[in-house]
Amino acid sequence: MRLLNTVNLRLEEFPNENGLEYAILSHRWEENEISFQDMQSHEARTRMGPTKIQKCCVQAKHDGFDYVWVDTCCIDKTSSAELTEAINSMYRWYQSAAVCYAYLSDVQAQVGSSGAPESFRTSAWLTRGWTLQELLAPQNIVFYDQDWHPLGTKKSLISVIAQITGIESAILDGDSVLKCSIAQRMSWASGRTTTRIEDVAYCLMGLFDVNMPMLYGEGEKAFLRLQEETIRHSDEHSIFAWPALDDRSGLLAKSPAAFATCRHVKALGSREGHSAYFMTNRGLSIPLDMKPWSADTYLAALHCVDESLRSESALNEETCVSIFLRRLADNDQYVRIRMKGLSFVQKECSMWQNKQAHGVAPSTQRITINVRQDVIYDGGIDYLTDRIYGFRICTPELFERNKNGGELFKVSCQKWNAREKIMTMFPGSYGTVGTLDISKQARVIKIIKLGFDFDFNPVCFLAESSGIDFAKPTFNKSGQRNTRSEWQYSVEEKAQWSGILSRTSFNILGWNVIVAGRVRPNEHNSGLWALKGDRIHGLEVLLEDKTGFVPETSVVIKRGSFAGELVWDVRIENMRNNFIRSMRRMMANEL
Repeated sequence: MRLLNTVNLRLEEFPNENGLEYAILSHRWEENEISFQDMQSHEARTRMGPTKIQKCCVQAKHDGFDYVWVDTCCIDKTSSAELTEAINSMYRWYQSAAVCYAYLSDVQAQVGSSGAPESFRTSAWLTRGWTLQELLAPQNIVFYDQDWHPLGTKKSLISVIAQITGIESAILDGDSVLKCSIAQRMSWASGRTTTRIEDVAYCLMGLFDVNMPMLYGEGEKAFLRLQEETIRHSDEHSIFAWPALDDRSGLLAKSPAAFATCRHVKALGSREGHSAYFMTNRGLSIPLDMKPWSADTYLAALHCVDESLRSESALNEETCVSIFLRRLADNDQYVRIRMKGLSFVQKECSMWQNKQAHGVAPSTQRITINVRQDVIYDGGIDYLTDRIYGFRICTPELFERNKNGGELFKVSCQKWNAREKIMTMFPGSYGTVGTLDISKQARVIKIIKLGFDFDFNPVCFLAESSGIDFAKPTFNKSGQRNTRSEWQYSVEEKAQWSGILSRTSFNILGWNVIVAGRVRPNEHNSGLWALKGDRIHGLEVLLEDKTGFVPETSVVIKRGSFAGELVWDVRIENMRNNFIRSMRRMMANEL
């Protein structure tokens, strides 16, 4: 550490600052600042005149200090190694100083008045990046105006400073900044500026207790490096709780300005498991509690709360910030997006409890994902295009009417667009989108049920008459009841059955993932089909009977577009084979 002697204005070297009593200067850099090289010249020292450095030394000597530290002249900025060491040590140096003189060159005190003048509130010193740590680190700060008249101390002006900066009074009064969440600390810097872009990050290292090398020329990457270094030392989620301003963002912000509204974001208590997360060449790898929210989009819970969003009715309910993540073409790749203009929502923590009931997959799962910081559109399905959370039925024959104009179909879903034949479900729902009952029509297929599994793969249940008629008992020649009862089905078959007849989540067991091909019926569950497609390519299959004698029913689910949004188009063809199938069964029975 290099200090300036207040008596002879010479620089002296010290191995470390332990045990040293020194004053320190906080100021804004202006034109013609005295540099380290200037101080090496005796002629330059004699020509210094009544500069702020000289005035600072006079004040320090008056207060009983032999040494003072001034950043303009105590660092050899021509040495990149020394500059890196100094910037990484600066927060500690301000913290260890006996007193900090904050020189406000744009403030002039009114003679005879008490308290800070109005110009104190608008001083540029309160808007600069580097002066944030110089405000927080020292315990004892004395403010001076342009003529070195005292304006007050940090303690005497604490309420004014808290109001201007948004920093809690307790922190200004000496509480550790590490008690505040990362998002809160970022918010303090959101309105501050620096001359060089990189300094936006470098001036904040002390606030997050991290160290990293200076790489002037890297631009905005410096702030990304600061966040990456911060998450190496902390598993706190509030660093991700900033409101995204566009749809091309990862979990890390581009600048402190993104945290401007995060003053009230606080970390929740200790997180169960404390799962690690880190940067990889596939993005930020992080385990999150996730819930399907809309097509291709999950709601992911962060372990923090924005207290400004808590309603009075929810004061007794623990809530957490939740963000929107869209799944990309690669299964493990995600990107952060906005939904209907919202960057995040705040939900009750109870909704994230991972429950499983009746053999049905839970609606919330903790998944380790990779969130990309930058996504380049590669010509596939554009992740920015809005999605319709449902299906469009593109088979007009399904919507037949009788001679009197009555419907021969019945639709059950959360939301049905009768004109466009689109069935959708509300955000946050998961599983079944809707059911189309065509049992009154002369078709083999009687019930069609569509939905999504947890990974947004499109799922189609089909029930033939043989698959739903067992509710009507039949008897053999001996008078014994021969219809198989529901409780005789296996766990997988029961799950498929419940998926056909009730609005439940789809079970993850017993699926065949089919993109294109032929499918034969399950010999233990004839009459019920459970088909799952691929979330990118959809589904295209032909349903065969066991002999291949009957012409196949085709099921096609492909990406389509409606009103500028992506939707799954469903086509189910060739379902009129009752007579042929009946003849085949009769022939089989005679044989």
